[in-house]
Amino acid sequence: MSLLTKRQPVVQLLLFLLLFFVGCQAPGGGSRSGTNIFPVDQVVVEWSDWLKDGAAVSWKLEPGTYRLELTANSDGVTAEWVGGGCPKTQPMREITMTCDMSRAGQLVITNPTTFGLGAAVSTTVKVTKLAR
Repeated sequence: MSLLTKRQPVVQLLLFLLLFFVGCQAPGGGSRSGTNIFPVDQVVVEWSDWLKDGAAVSWKLEPGTYRLELTANSDGVTAEWVGGGCPKTQPMREITMTCDMSRAGQLVITNPTTFGLGAAVSTTVKVTKLAR
């Protein structure tokens, strides 16, 4: 029996281990595929509609840091972070702001009433949970 034939099982085992190790490290290979190593921002609300005079819409939010991007026509709308450390805004036609929610709460967008005689407001809301 030659020396190569005696070592063939060892060489095959080493080759198998090398290929297995390389396969586990390659993108899409091994047990790590599909996982994010770095956290990413996540859009949690994308909403656009009309709010009648005095109407409101709200969304529940888990603890975290959020960025609100809001636009409205006419006299604008208010934004209130219930459970967050941010003050309620005055009626705004456009705003981008960040708020830390230390506990679960909600974001409430309201078309302030004008004695029931105000105009409906076209509103867009985008809320992004920041990865920080």
